[in-house]
Amino acid sequence: MGVTIRYQLSLPADALPGRYLVQAGLAPFRTWPDEPNVRGLTLLPPLVLREPAEALPLREELHLSFEGVIELVGYNLLDEGDTLLLRWRALAAPGRDYTVFIHLLDGIGRLVGQVDSPPRQGGYPTSLWEPGDQVTDRVTLPEAEGVRTVRVGLYDSQTGRRLLTPRGDSVDLPFRP
Repeated sequence: MGVTIRYQLSLPADALPGRYLVQAGLAPFRTWPDEPNVRGLTLLPPLVLREPAEALPLREELHLSFEGVIELVGYNLLDEGDTLLLRWRALAAPGRDYTVFIHLLDGIGRLVGQVDSPPRQGGYPTSLWEPGDQVTDRVTLPEAEGVRTVRVGLYDSQTGRRLLTPRGDSVDLPFRP
């Protein structure tokens, strides 16, 4: 005979979207939480906290599809150009983890700065996204002289292969803080 116990989890209002690990176990009531040896600790399926549609305005809406899987909805530069806000939307379930690359280019196209990171600094990997999910990624840009263009794209973190758009394997955004 099995026993089902249901608990309602309360998450803090400022909990960030992403994947959270949940463990459950049993401990004698009299000693909890002082009992360090909780028995029967079980790792439950991850809890995925999805992000609501972001209210921050976009400087420009692009709606640029990366292979029909992920769309770059648009972008904005914040904090006088120190922060790039990218809004992504899953067009399909990506099923794998992609990394965002951001290249800072000067007036003659030379690379003067770079950031590579999974969305939300790895806190909300694309493998968890479901169709329709919108994810806002805030990226702190490195200091670099003479930046004129910000190049943005996605690549498969296992193979290094870049996802293609109708414009190529990336999109160039004018840098105007």
